[in-house]
Amino acid sequence: MARVLGLCAAAAVIVLLVGCSGGNDTVVTPSGVKYVFVNDPSPGLLHLFEVIGTTVTQLTTGTTTWEKEPSVSWDRTKCAFTLASLGGEAIYIVSLPSGTPQMISDGPNDFNPTISPDGRFIAFSRGTSPARLWLMLSDGRSPRPIGPGTGNEIEPQFSADGRAVYYASNAAGNYNIYRVDTLSGGVTQITNDPTDERHPTLRGAYEDLIYSGNATGSWRLYYKDATLPDSTPVKLTNGPGDDVEPCWPHPENTSILFTNINSGAYTIKSLEIFPLLTHTPITVQSTDVPQQPAQ
Repeated sequence: MARVLGLCAAAAVIVLLVGCSGGNDTVVTPSGVKYVFVNDPSPGLLHLFEVIGTTVTQLTTGTTTWEKEPSVSWDRTKCAFTLASLGGEAIYIVSLPSGTPQMISDGPNDFNPTISPDGRFIAFSRGTSPARLWLMLSDGRSPRPIGPGTGNEIEPQFSADGRAVYYASNAAGNYNIYRVDTLSGGVTQITNDPTDERHPTLRGAYEDLIYSGNATGSWRLYYKDATLPDSTPVKLTNGPGDDVEPCWPHPENTSILFTNINSGAYTIKSLEIFPLLTHTPITVQSTDVPQQPAQ
């Protein structure tokens, strides 16, 4: 399943470079000029590529590994990602634009890294069946669990102040969105529906939450004020196909990006939402983001 993470440029439709055969992960940096995305240059491989303007640079070159799930720091100086091999999954970090990837966790099953807004920490998932939410310094030191360990804890995203991490967990049976305080360990359940809710993303300090949910039988995007867990979510998209993995991390953005999967085709789309400061999205317009092949 494709994933869009990182920061979007303001308002207008964003141009991304994406690879659409078999899915892709895409990260947009805060400037809206530089991008990191995943493509499959040959069957059975996934590599990271960075885009600056129209220049495409391949960041990773593994011949027996998959590099995926990139997360770019807000200052655009580093990218954390998951490297998957026959031995399991580990987290690496690479300096942008042309550093050498360095392993910062040894797994064997570490994945879903996300860099905190100040660049000091990385939240990630560790383990399988269930995976637990962990936190470490961005150089890999001082790893510690922060999730309660009561279910599969995946897809973490930091709040703007870095104090809390939002994530998806099936602790109650189906997947819902939760928030954990990284200092106290206190957990708050944000969604409570009988169907699955996943892929949380936050609009900065406002804690405007957008996530994917399948209450209708297909995946759609929903909006919710995360400070009001009992509030009714607002459905934002109607397909066709499945709408998943939104990106809305910058406080001043008026648009998000998400992946639409329809009949096996992956398309990155832009979603314009106004007004944001009222916590009530009242106008929604979805458009395809133009695609450009890797070079």
